[in-house]
Amino acid sequence: MKALRMKTWSNAAVTIWLLVFAVGGVRAEDQFFDSNNVKIRYTVEGKGEPVVLIHGFTQNIESGWSKISKPLSESYQVVAMDCRGHGKSDKPLDAKMYGSEMGEDVIRLLDHLHVVKAHLVGYSMGAYIAFGVMLTHPDRVLTVTLGAGGGIPEPGTVDTMKATADALEKDKSCEPLIRALWPLTLPAPTPDQIKQFNALLLFGRGSNEIQALAAVMRGGLGPCSELTRDALTEKLKACANPILGIAGSNDPVRKNLLNLQARLQELKGDKTGMTLVTVQGGNHVDTPSRPEFEKGIMDFLSAHKQ
Repeated sequence: MKALRMKTWSNAAVTIWLLVFAVGGVRAEDQFFDSNNVKIRYTVEGKGEPVVLIHGFTQNIESGWSKISKPLSESYQVVAMDCRGHGKSDKPLDAKMYGSEMGEDVIRLLDHLHVVKAHLVGYSMGAYIAFGVMLTHPDRVLTVTLGAGGGIPEPGTVDTMKATADALEKDKSCEPLIRALWPLTLPAPTPDQIKQFNALLLFGRGSNEIQALAAVMRGGLGPCSELTRDALTEKLKACANPILGIAGSNDPVRKNLLNLQARLQELKGDKTGMTLVTVQGGNHVDTPSRPEFEKGIMDFLSAHKQ
């Protein structure tokens, strides 16, 4: 039974990824701006309060947000970006060009568009970036949505990132990351499953692009990992931005959001300013395709329109 469940989940996850990568065409016109000498691609669609979409590791505008960007654009001005190291944006090979610089790209994009404040929506890596922006530039943020990332990481997260960078450089493999994100209810992945998911994550990428992804991992999680506990506590005390945490119940990274919620409760009691949505049965791969994910984000943004 476990083997059947594992095979079924693996096949379903692969189908989701293939559908994501098969999305044809760009939904909005490609635009580019200079972010401190790094070219960043972005798109703008719709009208209304600005919502910035920040995708996950190895993804881009289309693969990260193909399902939700269109419905969002019916009520908001949706700004989506290819993070540096990804998609059509520049791909520096120096790890110092990542980390907190990825958050500064968001602020520079807002400046470029003459946007004073925006809702930030990030998934996985993008959630770490959004959380960092909220901590360092709270005055530029209306709300922040942390999709399966950000928050307060579990011990060992930084070690996993460094191990993934090593594996990418040595074997062109994301194995440590795949293992860390594997669904909680399933047995450890088999070598064949590791190979299958690695091929999907790195599909079509040359050596330089893989080296850039390794640099992303070495760059760290930005302010999330650079701040001491005391410094993070002070920033969370001062934080007035509404926060949505949303993740699947089978996603190990959901613990980050539970940790953040617990810390905010310690600091602020019941007035945490954080909403937590759990997508039952969801994992790190399939949660963004679930209707509960889209509904959770739409409801949260609607409740906090300015």
